[in-house]
Amino acid sequence: MTGSFSVEWLPGGVLLQTRTGSLTVQQAEQYVAAVKNEVSKAPSPWGAVVDTRGAAAQSEEVQEVIQRLIKFVVAAKVARIAMVSTSAITAMQQRRVTTAPGMHDPSTVSFHQDLDEAVAEVRNTLTS
Repeated sequence: MTGSFSVEWLPGGVLLQTRTGSLTVQQAEQYVAAVKNEVSKAPSPWGAVVDTRGAAAQSEEVQEVIQRLIKFVVAAKVARIAMVSTSAITAMQQRRVTTAPGMHDPSTVSFHQDLDEAVAEVRNTLTS
């Protein structure tokens, strides 16, 4: 399945990143550029929800691009990240990529199957 993505701000300082299918390295780089552009407009505090319910497992090369993005997001002082996936394989890959040594603090990342629940959790963190 051909990959695609969207990046948009939701009310309350939540950056929703949606990925579907399998991204090519070029698409992954475009995704990173889109996220970086939106993060430059981030309120304080802000959080992120990454919806991968429609995504397939990604290639090693794409995972490396996404890991660089995670480091950027962490450096941009994201308060909370919620990952959303309904596929066990995609969820395992996301967990490994997001919480690998030197990546993101596992205590500020949560994993969900329901998008609304993930958005609510991030918003709750931002208002606490």
